[in-house]
Amino acid sequence: MKKSKNILAIGILSLTYIPSITSAANTELPVNTSNEVQNKAKNIVNEKGVRNILAGSVEYSANATEFSTGDQYTGTIHLTNTVGNTISAGTKIIVAIPPTAVDYSGWNFTDPTLSSIFDVAVSAEQGTITFTLKADIIGVADISVPFFTTIIGPENTSYPVSVSSQNTDGTFTDVVVNNDQIIIPQKDNPDPSYGVLNMYWGVTKSGLSNTFVGKSPTSINNISTGIFSRNTNDIQNYIEINPEQKTVLNSNEHYEVTYEIHSTKGLGNISLNNIEVLDATTGSVVPTSDYTVTTTGTHSVSFVFLSPEQSSIKVNHKYVINLTSLATDDGDIYNSNSTLQIKNASTITKEESFPLNNIFTTRGSSVIFPSITANNKTYNSGELTSTNILEKVTSGVTATDTIDGDITGNIITDYKDLLSKKDSSGVYLNQVDYSVKNSLGYSSSRSITVTITDKQSGKDVTVKYVDTEGNKISDDVVKSGAIGDNYSTEQKDIEGYTFKEVQGNATGQFTDSPQTVTYVYTKNPVKAADVISKYVDTEGNKISDDVVKSGNIGDKYTTEEKDIDGYTFKEMGKDSAAVSGDFTDKDQTVTYVYTKNPVAAADVTAKYVDTEGNKISDDIVKSGNIGDKYTTEQKDIDGYTFKEMGKDSAAVSGDFTDKAQTVTYVYTKDKVNPLTPTPADNKPSHKENTHKSVPFSSTHNTLPETGENERMTLMSVGTGLILLMVALIASIFRFKKFKNNK
Repeated sequence: MKKSKNILAIGILSLTYIPSITSAANTELPVNTSNEVQNKAKNIVNEKGVRNILAGSVEYSANATEFSTGDQYTGTIHLTNTVGNTISAGTKIIVAIPPTAVDYSGWNFTDPTLSSIFDVAVSAEQGTITFTLKADIIGVADISVPFFTTIIGPENTSYPVSVSSQNTDGTFTDVVVNNDQIIIPQKDNPDPSYGVLNMYWGVTKSGLSNTFVGKSPTSINNISTGIFSRNTNDIQNYIEINPEQKTVLNSNEHYEVTYEIHSTKGLGNISLNNIEVLDATTGSVVPTSDYTVTTTGTHSVSFVFLSPEQSSIKVNHKYVINLTSLATDDGDIYNSNSTLQIKNASTITKEESFPLNNIFTTRGSSVIFPSITANNKTYNSGELTSTNILEKVTSGVTATDTIDGDITGNIITDYKDLLSKKDSSGVYLNQVDYSVKNSLGYSSSRSITVTITDKQSGKDVTVKYVDTEGNKISDDVVKSGAIGDNYSTEQKDIEGYTFKEVQGNATGQFTDSPQTVTYVYTKNPVKAADVISKYVDTEGNKISDDVVKSGNIGDKYTTEEKDIDGYTFKEMGKDSAAVSGDFTDKDQTVTYVYTKNPVAAADVTAKYVDTEGNKISDDIVKSGNIGDKYTTEQKDIDGYTFKEMGKDSAAVSGDFTDKAQTVTYVYTKDKVNPLTPTPADNKPSHKENTHKSVPFSSTHNTLPETGENERMTLMSVGTGLILLMVALIASIFRFKKFKNNK
């Protein structure tokens, strides 16, 4: 038989149940955890009080320990759970196999049940396959997960196989590994030498999809066995004629080939639905005119080829026949057999046969039981009635299922003759039975014990009525009764208040502990007095509209500072209410005080003129902002006396405005008052002076008007000095002349 090729395997999942819950993250984890760590993990208890995985509940096995290169490798994880235990979603099972031993690109997990129970992460780099539970496994469960690939390691090698289980808290649990090695021994015999006929699994040199999974490492009835996937139900075999091209036909010889396939359970439902005939030497399709095909039922087909002298068949070429059969029965082993005859006319010159076994991987299966939670119950004598018994015995009873989730509504309850015992104190074992069935048809049951006790007085239930601050707004109501009796409380209508909420159980049963039920009310709103926001300048003048706020007493109010054109906020008014606060039954005024922003005014010019309007001194210009005060001053001007303000003069002092203002001071010119000169010496000299002295006018000047005295005095002094100088010069001149004449 031909040596196996490196063919991918298909993964199949065999399950006890198939939930569908949100996927958990895939995480690669180290393997070969130390015994110390694993031993510590055996009895780890989660916060719910149950172990995540019971020790010994995970087991791993393979389809063999010894393999040949090209064989199929099948690993199987077996996970079990028991009543009352939960295996948490996120629990990981990590299988570690060296990537040099098996084909990591060939791991295949296409069984439809696989994705519903596990997330699978394959890491060739780490050499791990990590299975992560998607959902909690609740109650009894038995899961088997087969997965497949191909052996690629060379002969005379061995590889370790290890498996670890990691709980959601990071601890590890023991895993029993039945096949902890992959051994590929040295072959004792070389590959066989084929004659004129060979047959193998799958298809070759074809455009058809290959459905072959791999060769089983163990034969069945000493016949080599190939594995196919039930995903397609296809069995593929190909027949090689003259596989090593050692046979040479005579030109008048021809081939006749017969192929049959049968199920071990009988003929079954098998049909040949794809046939190809190829020239493997040239890679071409053999023309249908070179052979005839005859089918017998659905399980047998015969090929009769023409001789080389009658067709394009070559005497030494290799030929391939690809055959696909559809097997939809429940057979477990399918035997295929091919027979080749070389004939000269009707004479058989050579004949060979070749058998193969074909099997399918096991499809996933599911068996799961739901879980019922129910506790023993105790009732007071007379508490149970025909109208409340079902409600009471089912209270707190739940049913969950890994597949269906919460199935409490499916519980069937049988309380038997409990109603006849309702007034008789005692302990009644297995008095109430509960049963429930999941969608797969599997059911679980649970029984509880019921205790009937005599009534005892319970503690009071006090009903309080308060506002949101906890202040009492109505009288308490006290309820009394026996333990187990029902109580109810009532919401009151309280004037001025509206009910908001209840704290505590408004209805319930009396117990041996006091209970308080509190009804909380909110006070009804009462309209408050308004809050008025005013906006004024520093003089108290209104500069913007008031803002009025309204609300109910106790409500919060806030006011806002405005942006007012031409003004800047300065401060809150002296008697202002708070910027924010509570509405009350009294009016409140919030006063915002602003200062007016300065605006440049037109100038005020002070002019100084004589009575003719002529300028007699520089103007003085005053500047400021509108509304500011200004003042001007009367000048003392030499030679002039202030007379009056100009006819159209602005006020001497006043306010700057947006219009220019002129203040005019009018002056009169002072009159001149010269001094009387001193007469010259008229004594005769030795020679008569022919010059006559010039008499000075002694015109009497009137006194100057008020304001001109100082100026006139100065002018008189100046004039006198000048005349004195003239007289002195004249006297000197006469004296010199007199001397010269002498």
